Amino acid sequence: MTVRMATFELTLHKTYFHIGFFNVPVRHDAGLGSVPGPLTLVLVSGNETRRLAGRFDRSANRNATPRVHGGAELARWFQRHADLLGRVAVEFVDPDTIRITAGAR
Repeated sequence: MTVRMATFELTLHKTYFHIGFFNVPVRHDAGLGSVPGPLTLVLVSGNETRRLAGRFDRSANRNATPRVHGGAELARWFQRHADLLGRVAVEFVDPDTIRITAGAR
């Protein structure tokens, strides 16, 4: 039996694009655990894949949905591989790993 993890498209709004974080929509928040902590961000663009240490918390949003933080390194990756207001695919691989895939520019 194959278990398919949640995947959604994320629009890179200004703060996400420039600061390197994003909020997980309510309908996908079960992809991360209830206890904040570290996670691995797997960044994929074309043939390039890199891993980045990130974290998430549930205190930034009033509804307790997760905010994923990748910092300046994630912001630079967004800026190199996507456009402001462009979209990337976000997939919860497991409770500790998120894959973010940028399409062709």
